[in-house]
Amino acid sequence: MTHFHSDALENGRPIPPKTQPILCLSISESFHLLSPILMEGSSNERLDFGKMGYGCKHYRRRCKIRAPCCNEMYDCRHCHNEATSLLSNHGDRHELVRFDVKQVICAVCDTEQPVARVCTNCGVSMGAYFCELCKFYDDDVIKLGHLVIY
Repeated sequence: MTHFHSDALENGRPIPPKTQPILCLSISESFHLLSPILMEGSSNERLDFGKMGYGCKHYRRRCKIRAPCCNEMYDCRHCHNEATSLLSNHGDRHELVRFDVKQVICAVCDTEQPVARVCTNCGVSMGAYFCELCKFYDDDVIKLGHLVIY
C-alpha cells in the first residue's frame, strides 16, 4: 500500500510528493528483501525474526502443519478440525491427531520440512516454545505458564 503525505489538493485529491512514496510491506515480503542481511546477523536475531507476527486465532507461531490425514496445509490442528467439521459429506469429516504430524511449513520462507524447532532453510525458530513429541509450537509463551515445560 502506498501512502502520500500532503496538504495540497488538486481536484479534491492529495497531490503526491515529488519524493519516493512510503511503501508498506508484509512480514514475509520484508523477509525476502532482508534475508541477505538477516542471514549475516547474529543467530539470536535470525531465530527471533517474525516472532509473534505469524499464526492463527489459536496460536502465534512461525509454521503451518501438513495434515497427514488429508495432506492439506493448516495453521494448526484446531484450524484443521474446524475446517473439516464443516465438510458437507459427513464421511469426509475427521480430526487431526497432532502426534501424527510429520511435516511443517515455515511461515517465513515457505519451506516444507520435517518437524523441527528451527527452519532448515532460513534459520528462524518456528516457535519460542516447541515440543517435538506433541508437534506443538507457540510464540506466545506467557499463556503457556500453566504447562510443564521440559
